[in-house]
Amino acid sequence: MRALTRSTGVAPPRPRPHARARDCRESARAHRASSRVMASIVRLEPDVDPKYSSVVIHNKTAYFAGIAELGDGSTQSIEEQSRLCFAEADRVLKLAGCTKSSVLQVMVWLKDIAADYAGFNAEYVKWIDAANKPVRACVQSSMALPEYLVEIQITAAVP
Repeated sequence: MRALTRSTGVAPPRPRPHARARDCRESARAHRASSRVMASIVRLEPDVDPKYSSVVIHNKTAYFAGIAELGDGSTQSIEEQSRLCFAEADRVLKLAGCTKSSVLQVMVWLKDIAADYAGFNAEYVKWIDAANKPVRACVQSSMALPEYLVEIQITAAVP
């Protein structure tokens, strides 16, 4: 005998067996779909650094690790470091099958925004595809190494 609910005095409906089976089927479908999503993640150059991959591609979007370059170590100007960063950006964009025209977003961190904003921008406008400008944010930040003046991070669409 089923128990009656206090508020209505009516027994709650019994779950139908086919509803539980449908829930199980839906759960299995969701699991298979999430497995396909995980399988579609591609990591490029995962062994260059023990902490991260150079590029991760998922759903036709490429996410790039931060790029900060010192060259031979004597590079100290914002313009020189920016050019080195953009040269590395070109390399990893090509590695992921992307071009500057497919860049969606550029994040920029400058060690001293007051001193380096103009110098960085001078190199940045030379580098971007002027017909396909990405969105961008630029902030001042402490850097991982005291010699770094700039770090960039890119997100791009994979054709």
